[in-house]
Amino acid sequence: MEDIGKVLRNGVRKIISVNSPPGSTEKLSEFRSSTHPAREVCFVVAGESFYMFNGNVYEASPGMAFVIDSWVPHAFGYRKCDNALLHLWMHFSPDNRRLQGAHFLRVGPHGDYRIEFKRIAFAPDFGKVLIERWDRLRDGKFSLDEVSNYLRGPLNFVLDEVLFQLTHDEKPATGERQIIESVKKHIQMANGKDCSYRQLEKVSGYSSFYLAHLFRQREGVSIGEYIDQVRSAYILAAQKRGLKQKEIAFELGFSSPSNFWNWLKKHRSKLEDLEQ
Repeated sequence: MEDIGKVLRNGVRKIISVNSPPGSTEKLSEFRSSTHPAREVCFVVAGESFYMFNGNVYEASPGMAFVIDSWVPHAFGYRKCDNALLHLWMHFSPDNRRLQGAHFLRVGPHGDYRIEFKRIAFAPDFGKVLIERWDRLRDGKFSLDEVSNYLRGPLNFVLDEVLFQLTHDEKPATGERQIIESVKKHIQMANGKDCSYRQLEKVSGYSSFYLAHLFRQREGVSIGEYIDQVRSAYILAAQKRGLKQKEIAFELGFSSPSNFWNWLKKHRSKLEDLEQ
């Protein structure tokens, strides 16, 4: 914890955003890609690796923050060669008007990852400055240095709160609500892709039987039904964005467009309900 605290206290050393110069494309084929409507920030806490962002590959070392805007392609999961990494992921609401929470992902051998420590929750207006400043810096009128300088302060404020909650919050490190919220956020950020019970076991550290029982008990739906809800919401947002059905099928993890079509026909009524 001491080393983690030191990195969090030192704050953001470098920011990678859509304003950053192109990185390398040499290792691009090693990564799977994903896009979604919600923003994310990935802050590197420990370990040296590479990360795919906006069609380029960048070195990822402690103190670096990848500021991922809505619909910007970025790496999905981790590579088989990734190991001994700790990344802090900050998550925003689907409409990007609220910083919802954050959690640490510990990446082990073969790129397998799991949630580490407890989920960090923020007060409703906590990320307001970060969001407002991010909005103002999106129009391309600002230089790379300006983007970094103006985002570094709000991001460091978030890191300070994360450290405070890790070291001084007396709430239990785990709890049913936090387990389910972490699983839900993982499913949302993955667009329901690669969210089998086996994968959720790895990510959460809990058995599939326990997760299935707890999820239905607290949410009133099964994990599979929730995945379908996430997929449906993504489809509507992607259609408004102008994504082709082949692209949507890929993002949702369907093995072929025909499988996506079969799923779509089965869930057409749910999509129509969401549109209303």
